[in-house]
Amino acid sequence: MRWLLLSLALALALAPAYAQESARVDKVQATQSTGAADKKGAEKYRSTAKSADAEPTAARREQERAGSEAKTAREERIAFWMILLAAATALLALIAGGQLGMFWRQLRFMREDSKDARSLAVAARFMSQASKAQADALVISQRAWVSHLDVINTPFRDATVEGYADKMSGMMFRIRWTNAGHSPAVNCTSFSQGMVVDVGTAIPSFGPPGASVQPHAPLLPGIVVTSPPCHFFDADIEALRTRARRLFIYARIDYEDIFLKDIPRHTEICMEVEFGGFRSDNGQAIFNLGAVGPQNSAS
Repeated sequence: MRWLLLSLALALALAPAYAQESARVDKVQATQSTGAADKKGAEKYRSTAKSADAEPTAARREQERAGSEAKTAREERIAFWMILLAAATALLALIAGGQLGMFWRQLRFMREDSKDARSLAVAARFMSQASKAQADALVISQRAWVSHLDVINTPFRDATVEGYADKMSGMMFRIRWTNAGHSPAVNCTSFSQGMVVDVGTAIPSFGPPGASVQPHAPLLPGIVVTSPPCHFFDADIEALRTRARRLFIYARIDYEDIFLKDIPRHTEICMEVEFGGFRSDNGQAIFNLGAVGPQNSAS
């Protein structure tokens, strides 16, 4: 295609020049023929007057015939080049039309490809959101969930209690935890605290555990661990029984799940201890516990 266009352009450029050159050559030939005829006629004229009258007429006729033939040939050549020029112009127009059609076709394909690309981008974004939702659902269903299991109360007699020099007696409450999830809980620490307040006092608020925490090994699903016990002495239990004081216990466990370690997890409970009487078989005190206050949460 490129060589065809170059050939047509060269032909169009050379056609006018060739026509001009042909006309110039014909003009020169005609001038030379006329000069030769005039020279020959002059020589004959000097010889005889009768020959001078007859021969120029024959030479003129020959000159006119030669000029007519040259003009006809020149016109034929010009007509040929004009036809060639018209054909080349038509061919160039045809090629330009073909290229324009190819351009519009490519433009249409580009538009269709652009629409397809946008559709693919929307589908990819939808698939990404769906994949993230599935991953989040998997984490929620398989992550560790450490929850409060129960509270065990045990009496103690003449025992050493941290922070007291004398031997003490009373009741201790231990909070038990279990991993109810489907994967291990790691970096586990637990904390517990008991508090005795006067009747009519609002539910107390328990502060951060600080340094008095108990570390635990990784808590596998179904494993049970116990927080440090909360001690209440005999005087506190008697004040509870006579409704002179109120008893509260608080416990918290912090941990991480193996999927999102940068998100801290915890479970905390705050319960009030109520006296429920004595057992008829062995005379042991009965205690009822119920969750109270805002410090009952999990993450």
